[in-house]
Amino acid sequence: MAELFERTRGSLTFLSVHPVLDQMARDILNGLPQAACDGPPTTVYCGVHQEFGDAWSRPGFRIAIQTEQLFEAGGAALWPSRKRSNLQRILKAVRQSHRVLDLSAYNTAFYDAELGLPKNRRKLSFGPHIFPATPHPYTPPTRDEILFFGWTGGKRRKGVLQGIDRFKVTLVEDGTFFDDLDQMIRAHSAVLNIHFEDGIYTEAPRLLSAYVCGTPVISEPLDPGFEAGLHYHLLGSDAPFDPQAVFDAFSALVTSRFSFAAYLDSLGDRSA
Repeated sequence: MAELFERTRGSLTFLSVHPVLDQMARDILNGLPQAACDGPPTTVYCGVHQEFGDAWSRPGFRIAIQTEQLFEAGGAALWPSRKRSNLQRILKAVRQSHRVLDLSAYNTAFYDAELGLPKNRRKLSFGPHIFPATPHPYTPPTRDEILFFGWTGGKRRKGVLQGIDRFKVTLVEDGTFFDDLDQMIRAHSAVLNIHFEDGIYTEAPRLLSAYVCGTPVISEPLDPGFEAGLHYHLLGSDAPFDPQAVFDAFSALVTSRFSFAAYLDSLGDRSA
């Protein structure tokens, strides 16, 4: 098992085994009101396609966050669904946890096929419910460039990056996280989101990193819950790009519909 990252605030403890997911844990925790951190001891496992080993034996209420995109909006299977070891860990998380939050509604087919469960089974929830409940302010950039952070080793992403001519793109050095990444995001006019594989899906952790820094997103098509031209600027579009208008529309959507605080409230008393 890889190194275990742990963050605690009040009764909530977030665990992850990769810095990308530790950053997501930090951003979720920072966006929670204090009242949401009260109550019974609760452990949140971030990225349960990875191995948590003995950490599943922790006492108290256990929430599993499933971050992998198994299927895209059109129903096509994506790369994580072809790695059986990841799928087995997700199934283990379903067994070990009291609740599962899968960030994509299009992954319901996996649970139906593997577990024979109806989509409305109480243990499962779907959607990118990881955002703050309180709106964050827009941050005026100090640079005209847009920023991409993430793996650029794949042929598809390299090709997309090479084809961008409307915006100048800054690439973040691998291994840049937390305050260093935050500073870079705030300085740029937008965060660029490029899919690893063809399809329509939403990389919610990257969108969260952009949002908490007050920065809008330019992206390839996201899930239909996010409207291109309103909640994000569609990559390749010739339409005018108004960074603050896009950010404000995105903010109104995610804080009203996709907050982690509201998700916790939906769980009731969290009695283990």
